[in-house]
Amino acid sequence: MGQRGSFYSCLVPGLAVGVFFAAACTSTPPEVPDQAPAVAPAPSEAPGAAATVEATPKRAVASGMVRPTKGGYMVGNVVVDGDLLQKALADAPGKDPNTADWFLGAVVRIEGELHEHGASPAKSPDGLVLQMRSGPYTEATRIDAAAIEKPAVKIEGTLARSKGLFSLAGHLITKEDLDWSLAPNGGRAGDRVRLYGQPRTVVCEPNTQCLIEGSLPLFDVARAERLP
Repeated sequence: MGQRGSFYSCLVPGLAVGVFFAAACTSTPPEVPDQAPAVAPAPSEAPGAAATVEATPKRAVASGMVRPTKGGYMVGNVVVDGDLLQKALADAPGKDPNTADWFLGAVVRIEGELHEHGASPAKSPDGLVLQMRSGPYTEATRIDAAAIEKPAVKIEGTLARSKGLFSLAGHLITKEDLDWSLAPNGGRAGDRVRLYGQPRTVVCEPNTQCLIEGSLPLFDVARAERLP
């Protein structure tokens, strides 16, 4: 079913992610997950301390496309340690023994314990801000079961410009996706590339700039390769 939104809202890809708690339903991409419920950070008492609050872990289910992130992967909007997810999918069908992160771009469902974190930037003893996740985020700390719901879709060919985006094999790709997945140079018209991810159709509002069909066939990128 199509996703409704204006043309300008189509420029940043969204992910269909579900996180349902047992008690009640409730290269790296640049964005850090910010959809977990905000938790007020505890005050930092020393320059080197990170003010972090961790909520009680909950049994939960998370589902979404897998993308790389610092130190691991994102399953939808949930952070998962790299080794943890690789072990959970070790016996999944379609595994490529020659590629550790063969599941990038696939839609994966995980069941286990999720922690909700709230963090403020940490500082070193000399007062410099250390690189770390800032703001609230959700992390999977234990996976009891994992499964591939949709395998990664592969498209390849020569990039072309279209409506402020890039087009490839009948799909539209944002500049942001090509910037991080083909870093440091990003993607340019005329580049030959192979992309792994998931297609997503956005239905445009009436009277907005869109294709004749009234929708935009976007492609969310999880991994990219340059072709000769």
